[in-house]
Amino acid sequence: MKLILIYSMLILPGWAFSQVKLDSLDKANSATVKYSYGHRNIPRISYSDSSITLYSDIRSDHRFFGYEKPDVSSKRLILFSIFTNDVENNPFNCTYGAFYETSGMNPKQLRYVSRSKNFIKTRFIDPQQPSAQIYIFFEAKWFRWEK
Repeated sequence: MKLILIYSMLILPGWAFSQVKLDSLDKANSATVKYSYGHRNIPRISYSDSSITLYSDIRSDHRFFGYEKPDVSSKRLILFSIFTNDVENNPFNCTYGAFYETSGMNPKQLRYVSRSKNFIKTRFIDPQQPSAQIYIFFEAKWFRWEK
């Protein structure tokens, strides 16, 4: 494995090596959350106003993307993650950023709109553009309704 990595560093252009590094980061952090079992941090949808809230907890993992369409292969628009290397400097170049928790988006907000099969549709609210209709889709498995 080390030999392949060294070889890649020698023959791949800088942008390609960066993509290899980013793919490795994506795979490693996804696997960590996948195998964290009962220790996942789940964002909550409020019954009263449809707001979405996620608080970071060092003892609970979370990592999920928001997409342009209800399809995980569509463009990634936003990321919520417990991992610093996912959030700092927005390495995945998500259009609306990478955050540890929803309070990091302040004053921007997410509001639940609807559910379609395995995805929820949310509205991204930016006070700088109050009339903008920006929608982000998340896999529904990551969300719970607040009781």
